[in-house]
Amino acid sequence: MRKASVMGRTCGVLLLGLALALAMFQPAQATVEAWGEEYVIRGLVYESDDGIVLAGEDEVIYRLEGLDMGPYLESVVEVVGQVAENEFGEAVILVSSVSLDENAGESPQSPNETAQ
Repeated sequence: MRKASVMGRTCGVLLLGLALALAMFQPAQATVEAWGEEYVIRGLVYESDDGIVLAGEDEVIYRLEGLDMGPYLESVVEVVGQVAENEFGEAVILVSSVSLDENAGESPQSPNETAQ
């Protein structure tokens, strides 16, 4: 009986340690204090070191959250969503809808391409 009790405690301690280790190694995510008004923003979707972003026509780089933007990589789109600033001072859009910009002529280059 005593052996089962010790084994149960050992398993419990191991599970707790594993849970704490996983919590410590989660990637840091920026938090947004309050979402702002909803806007329509046009720009080029591309992948950066920080994830998928939108290079807006207003020359602001927006981090994109909410919808899967993978299918729109390297496309000029119009996104609709709430805009806010995260704790790192980055502009973030919580995307509620996205559409390809049918009026886009030649796609502008992403900032990564122009730097090369």
